[in-house]
Amino acid sequence: MADLQLRLNNDMLVVEGSLRAILEREGALTGESELRAADAEAAGLICEDARAAELAGSIEYLNILDEELVCSAHERYVMAGAQCALTNTVAASRPALAALGLGEHVEQINRVAVRAAHQAGFQHVLACVGSVMPNAGPVPDTDRAFAHYSEQIRALVDEQPDAIILVDFTDLGDIQAAVRAAQRSSDLPVIVGLGMAADGSLLTSGEGLEQAVAAVEASGVSVVGIGSGLTIEELLPLSSRLAQATQLPLYACIEPPAANIAHPSLAADDSYLIQASHGAHATCVSNEACPSQVSHGTHAMQIPYPDHTEEIATAAVHLRQIGVQFIGVGKGSVPADCGALFAAIGALPVVQKRPAFLTTKERKVALR
Repeated sequence: MADLQLRLNNDMLVVEGSLRAILEREGALTGESELRAADAEAAGLICEDARAAELAGSIEYLNILDEELVCSAHERYVMAGAQCALTNTVAASRPALAALGLGEHVEQINRVAVRAAHQAGFQHVLACVGSVMPNAGPVPDTDRAFAHYSEQIRALVDEQPDAIILVDFTDLGDIQAAVRAAQRSSDLPVIVGLGMAADGSLLTSGEGLEQAVAAVEASGVSVVGIGSGLTIEELLPLSSRLAQATQLPLYACIEPPAANIAHPSLAADDSYLIQASHGAHATCVSNEACPSQVSHGTHAMQIPYPDHTEEIATAAVHLRQIGVQFIGVGKGSVPADCGALFAAIGALPVVQKRPAFLTTKERKVALR
């Protein structure tokens, strides 16, 4: 596949959504799946620790307990049109795993996650790193955070992802520690997703959007954007401010409307469907249309297409017009949401952002 660096500011890219809904449907997070002692032992886990991780709702432990299941969940997004994977490693730092009794499996869990994403067939694999700090409380210990990020990122980089993405970071000092760790561990592009409040301030440290973006840009990252958790109505104006604040390529994560939390697109109702050809073109079809398929090589499957995906597609079009290149869907998402994104913007070029400040000569040219 093309080097991700070469695609920056050129091609629109659809980023994978959440794996949780798919894994829940498979019974992996509900206690319905029986973890056999042999499985845990083969994966190098104590069975009790694996059971505790399952009951705590962890999906990262599944990387080593059932790599095939994680890969299969990724494949649903590939079939729907997602071009960039998000590895199943947001909570795979040592502090996060240690809370589940799995702190000694940091390297294994992270490496397998990148392999599973590669095996699913994405054009690019973005290795996910989540904050090791709580989203509230005292100023983080950035030296300790740096050490934890370095350990996780080294394990991820060993399996050759295309970029490192920091997911929903809410504290500026924490962001800078993670960026520094990524840059010292590899020469891969670093994408930063900011965890913002609706007023445009970082949720924990409180810096305004423009101040945060200036600091992040100065640290040498490749892409900056706004993470999940905001409504579409909150995301769009903040993305416009973001586009004015930087000339870096932009990322945005659309949170599906609240109705999607119940995962309607995983229900038996096939009234809304999406037809997408892997890596090529996608067409949305309405509930009056006959059932359609998603083709992936020689395989095909039906993906329900709920009515809120029209809102997601419309938001994606607006984000592209602002100049956003990487567009994904948030924690309540399912594959059909990525299908709507791909149908709306997947085969299009990036809209080049205007510089925030133009010279007199540039203004005259722009007004012609």
